[in-house]
Amino acid sequence: MTTGKKTAMSCPDLPRLLDLPDGTLIPEEEAAGIVDKSRVTLRRYRSTGEGPRFHKIGRGPTAPIYYRKEALIQWLESFEVRSTAEALERCER
Repeated sequence: MTTGKKTAMSCPDLPRLLDLPDGTLIPEEEAAGIVDKSRVTLRRYRSTGEGPRFHKIGRGPTAPIYYRKEALIQWLESFEVRSTAEALERCER
């Protein structure tokens, strides 16, 4: 049951991601958990080009999607800022 209260925002699971061997292909569902986004959000990012690079293995809407460890790290690093002012400026764009 939801109380309507906002919960604290969680963070990407960087330790789990960094512990994976280089070149690891991560299934969509696991990648969503690692970057703290829903599968629906990752799908939207894929359609708009906002998200991390991915691999689609096969054809059709049910073909599995995988993300390389390095692609997830690179995408997360793209959000890095030096100050709150820089973060606010980025949000206004």
